[in-house]
Amino acid sequence: MNHKISLVTLLVSGALLAGCATKQTDTVKVQVIGINDFHGALQAPGDGTLGGIESIATLVKQLKAENDNTIIVGAGDLVGASPLLSSMFYDEPTIEALSAIGLETSAVGNHEFDKGKVELLRKQNGGCHPTAGCVGKESFAGADFNYLAANVIVKETGETLFPSYYVKQFDGVPMAFIGLTLEGTPAIVTPSGTAGLEFKNEAETINQQVKLLKAQGIRSIGVLIHEGATQQVDTKVKDINRCDNIKGPIVEIVKQLDADVDFVVSGHTHQAYNCDINGKKVISAQSNGTLLSQLNIEIDRKTKDIVSINAKNIPVETSRYGKDPKLSRFIQNYERISKPIAEQVMGTLSAPADKKLAAGGDSTLGKIIADAQLYVAATPDAGGAQIAFMNSGGIRADLKAGELTYGDIFTVQPFSNVVVTQSLTGEQIKQALEQQWDRERPQVMPVSHGFYYEWDDSRAVGDKVIAGSMKLNGKPIDMKKSYRVAANEFLATGGSRFSAFKQGKDRIYSLPDNEALMKYFKDNSPVQLPTDERIKKLK
Repeated sequence: MNHKISLVTLLVSGALLAGCATKQTDTVKVQVIGINDFHGALQAPGDGTLGGIESIATLVKQLKAENDNTIIVGAGDLVGASPLLSSMFYDEPTIEALSAIGLETSAVGNHEFDKGKVELLRKQNGGCHPTAGCVGKESFAGADFNYLAANVIVKETGETLFPSYYVKQFDGVPMAFIGLTLEGTPAIVTPSGTAGLEFKNEAETINQQVKLLKAQGIRSIGVLIHEGATQQVDTKVKDINRCDNIKGPIVEIVKQLDADVDFVVSGHTHQAYNCDINGKKVISAQSNGTLLSQLNIEIDRKTKDIVSINAKNIPVETSRYGKDPKLSRFIQNYERISKPIAEQVMGTLSAPADKKLAAGGDSTLGKIIADAQLYVAATPDAGGAQIAFMNSGGIRADLKAGELTYGDIFTVQPFSNVVVTQSLTGEQIKQALEQQWDRERPQVMPVSHGFYYEWDDSRAVGDKVIAGSMKLNGKPIDMKKSYRVAANEFLATGGSRFSAFKQGKDRIYSLPDNEALMKYFKDNSPVQLPTDERIKKLK
């Protein structure tokens, strides 16, 4: 479109004030609005001061009013690990809400694969859920936006699961968005979720697509990638628009990118940052819709290349951005359906339980969850479990004291991964424990009552656990003996790079993990906080 030019500008340029057409500017101004790691947070999380799709919609409308040349994009994990209001309906409400605010394209993230490619394709293309049908509505149309998956290959066909890039014209000037997820997705998703798929290297994939886009005459190129970094600062408060000692996989990826990549909208780490790396703008808007990224971009009409980018993260303040009426009605409809279930009281908790790991690795809430999994899997018909492990990354929220509802517990464990009990030898259990440190950032697993071990951080990776300290109900673990071990299906099948669990035999499936926790509270309330030491760090 032709940009309006003020009277002062016309006078300064000597242009005629009457009878003349407005002169076209030399650049096109484009606004890119980014969102990442939304995780179905339709309602403002936490204290309710930031986020919520109703306030997001209002902010988006205001930003769009500033520039008709606007596109809304995503960097993955829009769904998955979602609160009850979305996950109860298989995240269809999130797909519908993001479509309603005008999202046009998004990279896939690892959580898009939580339920496998068939379910992800349904979210894109529509159709009722194969077993539950369409809950609360007659049909599900699928996403109005386009998922992108440049590095996700369907092994059977050799083709990408979704298109590699999305191109939009702004006043006749094209801008391309390459979309992809992290190469390591299979290691952090239940193996069945990525079955039949291959995940390619991020930088190589992007550079290949850049060559194809340049061959089409496209010079304005952005990347939407589900991979990120963190700011390394001394204070607890991190500036959402700074880039202090940034570290993480996205830094190395960006350093390898073709010079014609102009900007990167990133995610995955749930961090906020606004960086310039390798001549490219790199930004991330935290998580759960609490921030939106805004990139104001100027493109040269003649060269079709980007000449400037001004970017910032904007807090979605609920006190500043009122609720959009259309989205409010949308939320109220799903609340009406879900409320009777969400408000069912499951039990009580004596004091607040948080997921924070102690220095040794114990977690109050992690202990409770592991105890619950042991509780439901201990009977012979449920698996005869003797020990239970929980992956700390699967605990998504803390638990308050007092009455706990279905919704409270579901928020803590939204994945509904079935608890699996299998036989592992003492040596295989030790291998699994050692894998807690065989990674960039240690990931200690909470354990059930009765199991105890010690570890020494000064020892080499692969030999940190003191074998002689491993005990079950006070008796030493026999390295050659088999034990029945329970864990959610994600962990039990080798998720999060705990490959030792894949050696398990004689698997028996019981309840989904969130139902296991609900049953534990129903049968044992009021539940007291566990105070026993189960994991001890020596140095």
